[in-house]
Amino acid sequence: MDTPSTVVSDVTLSPPSDRSESESSSTVSEENVNMLKKQILLGNLTSDQLDRYEAYRKVSFSQMAIRRIIGEVTGVNACPNVVTAISGLAKVVAGEIVEEAFEISQKEGNAKIEPEDVRKGFESLRTKGRLFPMPGSRKNPFGGEF
Repeated sequence: MDTPSTVVSDVTLSPPSDRSESESSSTVSEENVNMLKKQILLGNLTSDQLDRYEAYRKVSFSQMAIRRIIGEVTGVNACPNVVTAISGLAKVVAGEIVEEAFEISQKEGNAKIEPEDVRKGFESLRTKGRLFPMPGSRKNPFGGEF
């Protein structure tokens, strides 16, 4: 039986024909496929996009600051996994706001992002409902009001 194969930049990927392979070998092949996809994606970025991507990869929020904020809000010391998760979510939200601000600055003909663009980007994402749930958009599973 012929198995379909995909040719990606001089590399041929074929699905494994033997399903009795160990779990680790399928994980390794998935990692290889993901690595190839990432290389293709990065290879197609413009120099400006690549610079922004590299800056995004290097930046992180202070674990101590996140831990302190969680403690102030909840009154409980957060475990390291929670701090890492919240830090990652904060980075994603910040990235979304910056991308929206970049689009706004380009529409206005500015070469660089201005603080006003960041404010507009935040407001734009908030009104689209992409940052927080819109009021009334979420039903209470217990029948009461939120």
